[in-house]
Amino acid sequence: DSNPIPFAVVGSYVLFTAGSPNSGRELWRSDGTTQGTQLVADINPGSGDGAAANVIEPVRRQPFALFAGTTLNHGTELWRSDGTSAGTYLLRDIRPGPGSSHPSATWIHNDMNLIFADDGLRGRELWSSRGSRQSTTLIQEFVSGSKGPWILSQVSGVAGERAILAIYPNSMPGPATAWSSDGTAQGTFSLNTRILVSECVSSGTRVFYWDSLLGGRCHVTDGTLAGTSALSAQMTYFLASPSLQAYGDGGALFVPTHPRRLWKTDGTSAGTSQFLSSPDLRLADAGQLAGVGNGGHAAFAAGAPAQAP
Repeated sequence: DSNPIPFAVVGSYVLFTAGSPNSGRELWRSDGTTQGTQLVADINPGSGDGAAANVIEPVRRQPFALFAGTTLNHGTELWRSDGTSAGTYLLRDIRPGPGSSHPSATWIHNDMNLIFADDGLRGRELWSSRGSRQSTTLIQEFVSGSKGPWILSQVSGVAGERAILAIYPNSMPGPATAWSSDGTAQGTFSLNTRILVSECVSSGTRVFYWDSLLGGRCHVTDGTLAGTSALSAQMTYFLASPSLQAYGDGGALFVPTHPRRLWKTDGTSAGTSQFLSSPDLRLADAGQLAGVGNGGHAAFAAGAPAQAP
């Protein structure tokens, strides 16, 4: 099984990675026809894999895509392709020599990719690239030294023109700090709040998130320090199933564990309240919560408490 994984549209081609016995997993392209489906480049000659399955997203507004390519001399590094053999090449050897920087994409804004990569000196840190060697640069070192941060989730949401990232500064999971980035060193900074990476949702130009695993508050951010605030009082919460959903245009629904009630917010403290005030109606399962966009509708499972005999 070649297990093709498409990842980018460049010009009139879809770029994808696929495996074969003779060439391993490499970069392919297709125009939707049998004749137009072919190997772009055998990046790692022979049966070894040359293109990673977890590829990097395309750079928007540009006729090329970035991906993680592997060779014996350079390891797994950042590559670029326009869908042709001549236009497929190593963009930058972030970790010089046969070692690998293992680049992985986080977010694309306009013509810029945010990438996490390890240059062998600073650990796995945040880089940006516009598709040239000169534009591929380190923009933020979260942890000084070669260890780098422990990153569970690279992008938690997108707030307008900014990416919201969850950064774990230690080698083991613990409280993460919310960061905001526009893809530049000057525009990357901490939002000074904790963030639960599995409980984040983008809505309009905002990101909503819980700040703690055991008892916390629902926060909102537009990617700026001034636009980051807590929307709720401390609530009992335990990670069991999703309890945040986008609602309307820029709002959200959320469900604390106890009492299991449905709340809504428009992104302001004044506009945050229980969606249903009836004490006899409880959410059956936070995982069965679904919000809908501009129409402002919500769907959920609920039930009445058991009656005493």
